[in-house]
Amino acid sequence: MNMTPFLAYPVNISQEADLPEICSELLKLVTDILERYQTYHDVYNNLPDFKLIKFS
Repeated sequence: MNMTPFLAYPVNISQEADLPEICSELLKLVTDILERYQTYHDVYNNLPDFKLIKFS
């Protein structure tokens, strides 16, 4: 049986991406931000930036 993780739906638009280099483990950098800030806007404004990889 193939146990490779995949999205439950296909990637259809340019703003969506399947990031195969991202694993299921939580990133401490992100969880620290989620614990530190109490509002959606504060979390949104402080999330780390990452570059999307384009696979064609």
